[in-house]
Amino acid sequence: GETRPAWKVLRVLGNLLGLSGFDADSSQAVLAAAFPGVASGSLVDAARLSNASSASIDTTPAGAKPCVASIYQLDGLVRRAPSLQLTADARAARAVEGVVA
Repeated sequence: GETRPAWKVLRVLGNLLGLSGFDADSSQAVLAAAFPGVASGSLVDAARLSNASSASIDTTPAGAKPCVASIYQLDGLVRRAPSLQLTADARAARAVEGVVA
């Protein structure tokens, strides 16, 4: 019950450091400062929401086959649980891998 929203913590830190722009009294004031016009119902400019990147992407195929793990092989605790390793799912995964148990 004693947690504070992040904007309130930042407001206090900004005030302690004597920085300007940390005088918001509500989360609506923070929103209005971050996105002017949103409170009046206007839309946020699409350019501010864009995730476009000019970074190049390497699309060459990988040299190795991907490693696929069954549901009972992912977690160390689950991997060591004999009861889970005896389930139909675990047996089917071992059969696909060629492991006989």
